[in-house]
Amino acid sequence: MILVSNTLSSNTFEQIQIPSDTVTATSIKLTDGTINIYNIYNPPDSNSALIDLHEWLITHPTSDTSNMVWAGDFNKHNPIWTAPEYHARCCCSNSELLLQLLADHKMILGLPPGTLTYHSDAHKTWSTLDLVFCDETILSRIISCNVDHKEHLPSADHLPVRTILDIKLTRAERKLGRNFRNVNWEKFEKSLSFHLFTLLPNANNIPSTASALDNYVELLTNAIQFTIREHVPEFCPSPCTKRWWTPELSQLRKTYAHLAR
Repeated sequence: MILVSNTLSSNTFEQIQIPSDTVTATSIKLTDGTINIYNIYNPPDSNSALIDLHEWLITHPTSDTSNMVWAGDFNKHNPIWTAPEYHARCCCSNSELLLQLLADHKMILGLPPGTLTYHSDAHKTWSTLDLVFCDETILSRIISCNVDHKEHLPSADHLPVRTILDIKLTRAERKLGRNFRNVNWEKFEKSLSFHLFTLLPNANNIPSTASALDNYVELLTNAIQFTIREHVPEFCPSPCTKRWWTPELSQLRKTYAHLAR
């Protein structure tokens, strides 16, 4: 699964329809080309995701203005990325197909070699299984690429890998909204009653024609809108704002985080 920030304009990205259960991808448009990001989960002792990726790239080669990033859990050991103290594991890991793909598409390791990303609770050992590969153009734009211990999910055995690129993206337009949570509803009700009485003094008279009904609805809407402008403050919502979020959920989240420590 790939999640895209809602701060990005929906015109700048689209899903790449790869027929695979272990590879997903999205294409992001830049001013000077596109970046195709492939999210890969290769099961242990398997090459299934690598085969799917290989077959896709054979039939859908990248253009001169396209760049690639491969990121995910590759479940492979190799001296190129495995820490020296764990090189013994490389003998039992078949990484030839991955190495061939990297060579064919000129992909380079973006994550610092030896970065530990996975902890086995059963064996109490660390491994480098989560990797980031990119082409030379993207590599030159990497600001940082490393594990983020602060964002480690409770009980997760994999550490998140944060990659920051020096690129410009088209942001979604943020529009002002109305903060209905910060309203004095007693004053709102009084003001609405005043506008209804002013605009619809004969509100009890049922409209008898289509035009009369349209006029009635327009005046009713105006009364409501006048009241909203008077009593509901404007605010610029954060891209992370969730309309359904409540203070009670904030407290539950703090409790969960405390118990998970």
